[in-house]
Amino acid sequence: PLEIGDQTGINGNVSADPLFCGAINDPTFAFTLEASSPCLPAGNDCGVVMGAYGEGCEVVGAEAELPGTGPALLGNYPNPFAPQTQIVFSLPAASEVSATVYDVNGRRLATLLAGERLSAGVHRLPWQALDAGGQALPAGVYLYLLEIDGVRKAGKLLVVR
Repeated sequence: PLEIGDQTGINGNVSADPLFCGAINDPTFAFTLEASSPCLPAGNDCGVVMGAYGEGCEVVGAEAELPGTGPALLGNYPNPFAPQTQIVFSLPAASEVSATVYDVNGRRLATLLAGERLSAGVHRLPWQALDAGGQALPAGVYLYLLEIDGVRKAGKLLVVR
């Protein structure tokens, strides 16, 4: 019979607490890591960040302090999703923002924001997997493009039905 042995230490597997910050009850920041996490490069044999978000537990006011000084695309949550996701991004200052969804062939399907001025902070942009005409899109991979004061950031969306 096939035996599945202990995988700890094999191919980068760890059995330690990942030390998620968890200080903010918000799915956007729930999986950032404490500085001593075994999922950070200094804490594992692979020398890589294990997970979507790196270190960052500090809170300034009501929002988390984000690395860097420019706009940050924090991804979309949930992903994969049905029927709705939120594209999450951070602005260090008031900015002009456009958000567009495309299919994998580059065809524009929906414009979520068109050069709107948004305040500094973390923003959540909902999308219900509908095209510009309000028709439900089939399951599949879609791409979104955020343009923030001329800086472009892109991400993938996975629709499941």
